[in-house]
Amino acid sequence: MSNREWERGEFTIPAAEWARFKASVREAVNRQNALALDAALKLHQKLSDKAKENKSYDLRKGARDEMAAINVGSYYTPPKFCADEVSEIVDSVVKDKRLTNDKIQARLSKPTKKDFPQHGNTVTSFHSRSCDLTLDNGSRIAIWNVYESNHAVDRARATALAQGMFAALRKVKWTRESGGVILGNNEYHMESGSFHEGDGGSFSKERFGSGERRASRQAPVTSWVSPR
Repeated sequence: MSNREWERGEFTIPAAEWARFKASVREAVNRQNALALDAALKLHQKLSDKAKENKSYDLRKGARDEMAAINVGSYYTPPKFCADEVSEIVDSVVKDKRLTNDKIQARLSKPTKKDFPQHGNTVTSFHSRSCDLTLDNGSRIAIWNVYESNHAVDRARATALAQGMFAALRKVKWTRESGGVILGNNEYHMESGSFHEGDGGSFSKERFGSGERRASRQAPVTSWVSPR
């Protein structure tokens, strides 16, 4: 069943915890990016071999099929990559090329480290298909944003970015005036375009620390689409 949804959170991190919080998120994202780059390079090689054998080989379908086989989990072991991460891997390997007759042709592209970067300690933002995290060093505020779309929150929270961030939040030693709240909404609750707790059906989903910061007026409009 469809469920258009979004969520947004702002968290003020204590000064003593800021560097540790950022490092924890960064390491989680970097670990997953290393795995994703390795998978993308292996996928590229497999598709290259199959395309040489069959000139009419469907690259995009083949990429999805190969990833489905690679990414099989079990009852005890979850898949290595969530749906958004699988899409990122596939799209790093198979690119769409517009021909002169306006038709689209899939072509192979060898993934690089730029597709799945290893972030240094100066990074101030992380992006995935359905979400992003922005780090404001001046105010020590971390801003979590999930773009509105069908089952967006479910997809976003499955990413390594979300899992790393929430794990880091739960380890923070909160102080007075620190912490924050996640607000959200979905198509069954939306009544207006407001992004303030209690307005238009928007509701508080989770709180961290002692602070009760409200989501700012700079929340994304509901029609905002992921830049990636």
